[in-house]
Amino acid sequence: MKNHAFLLSIIASMLLTGCQLSSSSVISSSSNSNNSGISSSSTIEIDKTQKYQIGDATSSISIKEVENYYHDVDEYFDGNDFLTQLRMLNENKLKNRVGYNSMWSYYGKTDYYSTPFSGTSGKFIAYYNGGASSKTGMNREHVWPASRTVLGRGEDPLEDDIHMVRPTLSSDNSSRGNALFAEQGAWDPGSLGQKQYRGDVARIVFYCVITNEQYGLLDVAVTSSANHMMGKLSDLLKWNLEYPVSQSEMNRNDGIFLETPQNNRNPFIDHPSYACKIWGNTNESTRSICGIN
Repeated sequence: MKNHAFLLSIIASMLLTGCQLSSSSVISSSSNSNNSGISSSSTIEIDKTQKYQIGDATSSISIKEVENYYHDVDEYFDGNDFLTQLRMLNENKLKNRVGYNSMWSYYGKTDYYSTPFSGTSGKFIAYYNGGASSKTGMNREHVWPASRTVLGRGEDPLEDDIHMVRPTLSSDNSSRGNALFAEQGAWDPGSLGQKQYRGDVARIVFYCVITNEQYGLLDVAVTSSANHMMGKLSDLLKWNLEYPVSQSEMNRNDGIFLETPQNNRNPFIDHPSYACKIWGNTNESTRSICGIN
């Protein structure tokens, strides 16, 4: 009996050690160095139990809190069945959107240039560019263009979603227009020298699809805005894998969850693997990218 008790003690100790190791997550990044909060190190260890400075407010979040958010998601499913689960999750969690006209009131908690604002007081991260900018000279970029929404500009709920609408230099916003995203034949979000935005864009586009069942992704670089589709799917899946989640994406996801009326999360920032789980089996190209036999 003593030996049996001793063995159980060892097993319990091993299990406890395993739990302790799970208190941090490791994220790889290959982006260029800058002060925008986009990671430049090859490996970042994120301890989600520590407190983060989110804009002008200090908030904290634990790994357990994030895990509980996905408690009802069954990862046994894939494809459209899994996509349906994420749509149901978002519908249950998202109660109030920030609102298009209120975005600037919250960008100080989601798109701040530094942590905290010291040295660059009142500056925001210019999406695609990665630099610091004041509100002057910036506008609000629809990562999913308003012309490709179901109800259109000023009417569609997606336009009120701060996960999708980003502060951007007006000139960069105009350069992109309402083009799809691709490395060839459309608009490349890494064309301004910050290639990490390829991964960032992919994860926002994936999120937009879970907000409305009429939204979808096509593996093309050009398509009519009338069909409410975005792409190019194979490039988006590739970018999601090539450009892992950055520190600024994680901070932003936490900021939206903790500091805005939306209180929801982008699942593809917390679980990038969900993208291949849903769209990886679409065609030969996506299967190759996602490593599906």
